[in-house]
Amino acid sequence: MAEFTDRYDAGRQLAALLTAHGLSPERSVRGTSAQEATAGVGHQGVKLVVLGLPRGGVPVAEVVARELGAPLDFIMIRKLGVPVHPELAMGAIGEGGVRELNASTVRHFSVTEDQIAEVERREQGDPAAPGRVVPGWQGAGGPAGRHRRPGG
Repeated sequence: MAEFTDRYDAGRQLAALLTAHGLSPERSVRGTSAQEATAGVGHQGVKLVVLGLPRGGVPVAEVVARELGAPLDFIMIRKLGVPVHPELAMGAIGEGGVRELNASTVRHFSVTEDQIAEVERREQGDPAAPGRVVPGWQGAGGPAGRHRRPGG
């Protein structure tokens, strides 16, 4: 497993890895240039946008977006913690009511549908839950309607 000095270092290493696998400003999405990709043209209209998850993922995503010359956007999610170990994720809820569960974790801890529903209700009541306004956020146009250029 790779070692990182911090999240910014992780972003630099990830950007280098993506570039080594052919994802670069010159050839970003299946042969589409980054300029074409961010304009929404090229291979089947694919648009390259780097997505970051709040908390630890945003610093990583910001470096990757800057290195690849791509817009940066955020996906607001909330962790669904195992009832007996709330810091251990059994899944997440996201924008638009999306819910993903790790079936093996749910099975391992014998989490019931009622328990999942209760954890989900509690997380949706959190002020930082999906769909809430992020203070100070400005921008429009990304997959979630907010993308921007890193540093901009």
